[in-house]
This record gives sequence, C-alpha cells and structure tokens, in this order.
Amino acid sequence: MNIDSIEKTIWDENILFYRILKWLIQSKVKSSVLFHLQVLIERNKNKNLDSKSWYELIISILNYKTNGESNNISELLLTNNKNVNNFIIFLDFAISLFQLKELLWEEVKTFTNSRFVKKISSINDPLSIEYDISSLEYPYSFRVIFSLIIDMLIRFDNGKSSFILNTSNNEILKLNEKIKFLSKNSNLNSAAVFNLIISESVNQSIKSTAGSSYEARVKEKFLEFKENIELLNNSHDSKVHSVEYDFIVKYNKFNIGISAKRTLRERYKQNSENVSELDVDAMIVVTLGLDLTEKVMNNILQKKGQYILVSQEIYKTKEFLKRNNRVFSSEDFDFSMLKIN
Repeated sequence: MNIDSIEKTIWDENILFYRILKWLIQSKVKSSVLFHLQVLIERNKNKNLDSKSWYELIISILNYKTNGESNNISELLLTNNKNVNNFIIFLDFAISLFQLKELLWEEVKTFTNSRFVKKISSINDPLSIEYDISSLEYPYSFRVIFSLIIDMLIRFDNGKSSFILNTSNNEILKLNEKIKFLSKNSNLNSAAVFNLIISESVNQSIKSTAGSSYEARVKEKFLEFKENIELLNNSHDSKVHSVEYDFIVKYNKFNIGISAKRTLRERYKQNSENVSELDVDAMIVVTLGLDLTEKVMNNILQKKGQYILVSQEIYKTKEFLKRNNRVFSSEDFDFSMLKIN
C-alpha cells in the first residue's frame, strides 16, 4: 500500500467518525433512542448485513423513537455503503463515547473544583494579580483536564489508572475493550477526534462556570468593610448621563461611584468629570494596574474627587503610584483613606 492510499484511509475513517459524533451532538437524540440503537447493533453485528439492511433497521428505530423526524445518520450510512462494517462499529463506539460525555464532564468538574476551591479561597485579596491569575486558570483547567482525561480514557489500564468517580472506572473499563479492538482494526484516532468534537460543549460549559467577573470580585472586596457600607447597583449619573457606575458604595453619608476595569485601555477617559458635577461625592477607578502608566494616572486624577485602587503587586513595584496620595493598594485600602469633603 502506497503512502497516498494510507493517508486517504486515515482521512476517510477519521472524518466519518467525526461526522457521526457531530450528528450525535447536534441532533440531540434522547439516551433511550441511543440505547435502542446499541441493542440493535449488538443483535445484528455478526449477521453480515449490507448497507440497505442496516439502513432499514436504523431508520426504523430513529423514525419510531423520534416521531419520524429526518435523521442525517441514516443518510450518512448510505453514502458509506462500501465499508458498512466500519460504519456500524464507529456508530456503536461513538454512542458509547457520547453517553460518557456527561460522566467525563463530572470527572473534570470534580477534579478541577477540588483543587481550585482550596487554592483560590486561600488568597485573601480578590483584587490581587495572584487571585486574577488563579481565576483565569480555573476555566482554562477545564479544557486541559478534559484533554488529559480523554487521553487517560484511551490509555486506560485497570489497576494502573484511577478516575476520581467509581462509575468512571467501571464504564471506561468497558469502553476500553472497544478502543483496543478499534486500534487493531482501523486507523481511527478516537482521542483526537473526540477531543475535537467535544470541545464545543466544553467551551460552552466553561463560559457558565468561569467564576465571578472582575466587577463581582470588586464587590466582594468592598463587602469586607461591613460597617457603614451599602452597595447599590450600576446606574448612569443623572447629571452627566455619559458617566456610568458599575455600582455605588454608600459609605457613612457619602456616595462613592465605582468604575471596575480589570484593564484600562481607553476606557479610563470616560471618567473625566469633577465629582462636584456628578451625583456622587467621590469616584474610584478600580483596576489591576497592568496597563496603568504615570501618564494615565495623571489623566484620571486631574479631576477633583477621583481616586485609583490597584492590585497590591503593581502598587509595590511602581514608585509613581506610591508617591500619589490618591492611589491605593488593594492590600491595605480602607474607605477612611478617602479625603471627602
């Protein structure tokens, strides 16, 4: 067999498996239907059926269980009638992988949460760069751990590998027998294809579990000052409508507008009013300080009643911040530091 034919075989088999998995994710077929499909495959896999017979059997399950809705999987079978056995094996394997998706995702969440809850909760200052980096690592770790678990799944050797959840061990041991068969009888790279196709689901889940926003962390920091503190939701200034507050802190008899910006970019230019012209008695720009230059600092503080709160790490490394009495470190900030008339 020459190199061109080998490459075509690898391409054909992996793209077919990809399309089957894609169908499983996009069609949202119920688990009960997938169960009946696997029963059908198990009953008939040794009968040497042709593509037409498989088509009729599969479509009978899909049409009956999905109220006659069209299913691309049956059409995909007809276009791969030259190697129907591979198609059926891939379909069975893809269903097994797909049904393990939620189990694997629980594995990922359990593994990641068990490590990051302790790590992040041990950092006292939620506005520090250390906290920020750990918060970013948390959603990134879902993607990394999922990839490692898939690799563990493919290489699974009972007795040497141990998943956190007992159910994972039992189910993946069964699946591993199919993986061993496919590795000997096909050119399928199941780990790579599964990782590719499942990434969409993982990325969506990451968005919903990515942790609190920077604004939420600023609120968490300010809520540490329990005495004489009240937080109000974001709003536009009634006098200068272009000025928007992420939230307002009521401290004693004063209202303090908060603008929480993880990085400043050009947005700091929005805070260009003297507080005497606003609803609030003071305005604090809260930022990590990664892109806070002396020029930007001076631009923000040129107006009366404006203050800056930066991460402790940046504050300690930049002398121009320490020299200005309207710039504070997140480590030792207290509202009593504000000079409000």
